[in-house]
Amino acid sequence: MNKILLILSACFLVVLFSCEEDYYEKKSVYGYENLSSIIDTLRSDADFSKFVELLEKSNVDDLLIRGTVYSVFAPTNAAIDAYNQNHPEKSTEVLDSVGIKNFVEYHIIFGIYYNYDFNKQYQNKSENRYQSRLFNKKFNRYKYLSVFPKSYFGGAGKTNYSSEYQAIYHREYEASDSLFFVESAKVIRNKMDISCSNGVVHGIDAAIEPKLNAFEYLESNPDFSTYFSFIDRYDTLIPVSFEGELTHYNQEYWYKDENNIHQQITDLPFNEEQFDVTLFVPTNEVLNDFFEPYLVSFGGDIKNLPDDLVTGLLKYNFANVNRHKKRLYEEDMKGGISMADYRTVSDPIDFLSKAPIVTSNGFIYPVNKLLAQPRLSSITGKILLDPQFAAYRYMMEESGYINIISNSYYVSNDYLFGEKVSYPESWTLIAPAQVVFEDSIAKSVYDMNTLSLRDAAPFFIIPNTILLTDEAMDNKFDKGTRVDQFKDGYYSTYRGAFMRKQGNTLYSSLFPDSVAQIIDYQVGSNGIVYIVDDYLWGTIPSFTVYAQLTRHKSTVQTYYGELTNGLHSELLQEELLQWQRDFTLFIPTDEAMKAYDVRAANDDNLKTWAEMNTVERDYFLRSHIVRKRMMITNPNNEIFYSSVGKKLTLFKDRGQIRIKGTHADQAAASFKILNEQGSNGVVNIIDQVLLP
Repeated sequence: MNKILLILSACFLVVLFSCEEDYYEKKSVYGYENLSSIIDTLRSDADFSKFVELLEKSNVDDLLIRGTVYSVFAPTNAAIDAYNQNHPEKSTEVLDSVGIKNFVEYHIIFGIYYNYDFNKQYQNKSENRYQSRLFNKKFNRYKYLSVFPKSYFGGAGKTNYSSEYQAIYHREYEASDSLFFVESAKVIRNKMDISCSNGVVHGIDAAIEPKLNAFEYLESNPDFSTYFSFIDRYDTLIPVSFEGELTHYNQEYWYKDENNIHQQITDLPFNEEQFDVTLFVPTNEVLNDFFEPYLVSFGGDIKNLPDDLVTGLLKYNFANVNRHKKRLYEEDMKGGISMADYRTVSDPIDFLSKAPIVTSNGFIYPVNKLLAQPRLSSITGKILLDPQFAAYRYMMEESGYINIISNSYYVSNDYLFGEKVSYPESWTLIAPAQVVFEDSIAKSVYDMNTLSLRDAAPFFIIPNTILLTDEAMDNKFDKGTRVDQFKDGYYSTYRGAFMRKQGNTLYSSLFPDSVAQIIDYQVGSNGIVYIVDDYLWGTIPSFTVYAQLTRHKSTVQTYYGELTNGLHSELLQEELLQWQRDFTLFIPTDEAMKAYDVRAANDDNLKTWAEMNTVERDYFLRSHIVRKRMMITNPNNEIFYSSVGKKLTLFKDRGQIRIKGTHADQAAASFKILNEQGSNGVVNIIDQVLLP
């Protein structure tokens, strides 16, 4: 019995592999020299004469003789006649040579694909899009077309899209029919899988019209002009490559502003031909109705909405390409879908106003209302919509921090300088009243450059929510928002400086003489905004540690002079001016440098400052810099390392804070100035050199 089973199994395998061999015999490298080229194969069939004529007119016929292999979807003469009759304004009879070239190249895809291959590809990868010969010069991308094999319409473990396909493409699919479709064209049974020496030909019963991608379609349709104006703000989207490689669906996009600064992130590849996207696009009417009550804050024009609201609105209405790697039919939406902001919309079908618009890179669903509204009740909304915050809003927008305080609503998927950003759930903002900004031109935020604004803005932001009263359980706040009482004492601001509260008075640790009174507050769903009657900064244009060091240049002229004029260390100066990095400086005074020179002149192991070359001076400077922010309070033999990797030790000696390097014979230094804060670190002035 076992022997019989083995014999039957062997016979079955022989038959199975014979079928495979029969199929692949057509595709084998051996024997290809006995086949005709694609163009000769087409010329040999009178049903393709009109398509051949178009190939010859556009000179595309030369491509189909040798070289790269292609799969060609060739419309019959009847198919081209029907297309010309239904599209007289763009028929093949009125197209110029470029138009004809575009028309025929959209019927040609790279690679050899038979009916079997299309099914296998879709079964393995759920992939039904293929790169055509048609090149979109505007976006520097080849256009794609969709192929719908039998497995697309059901089968083991596959969703059946037949009813939705029929509704969208107006072509009927019958389960008993094993043929496949290319867009809305049906492959002809007796003209399918025609092998050629350099590819394969599939005859189709309808011409395939090149489609616009989602970006191009929205640009061309006046009903979506407002939504498109939002997208168009991001026409400088550039892909960011980490470690030199661009991934497909996990690609992050940074918004590049006019100052060439990577300021904010979004992931909206509307114009990427190789992506399949699903957009839920509100018409102009829907957007105008929603924003009308707020337009007084933006000059009455919806196009003046701030970037923050626009970015949020786009993400709220764009399916997450990281999770949904294909266009979404209604069948795919029944369990809810993830949006680009990583929110889940459980009932997107309820928002659809009509069938999707088919583009070359996905579906556009017109919607009768926004899937999710911008959070105008949040503290971001308070700032954006209330005219009394106009100047404060300008500072927060220009510095990029408006986007940070907005992103706390959802789990962040943003990256800053290659690292994932983690945001608090809520915020406390300190906002000088509008009259404060108008009171003094010298203090006007409108006169400050972007770097100065980025330095200043974090000192007006306190992570988490703190209240003057005991409203900690007030249901005005989002569930999960951390709320504390705003008691007298010190509070750490977003970039690490401190703000002190005493009664209704606020003090900045950066500028102790700068005070402000709390005159009012507004509660948002994710925090609170305190309105104050004055600034909490001085008149320095930038608050970086380098700017703070500038204030003491007469005391530390040797060190400062090398930063400013040194040949090699000017790179260090640039680092100290960057707002996104943190440093702690321990800078020796000029007297300390002179004492060091006296010692070095009598020590063969040391060089005087004048004897050092540029590299040695840079090493010396960096020996006094730590690459993190350190507030020195009550050290107990605290050990850390300079930027050149040498150990430094903080300790207390008879009640006095001291610091020492690794050189055994060098005396410990005392502090002349301690904990002078900058926006990107702390400056300390010491009376001894720290020798490594």
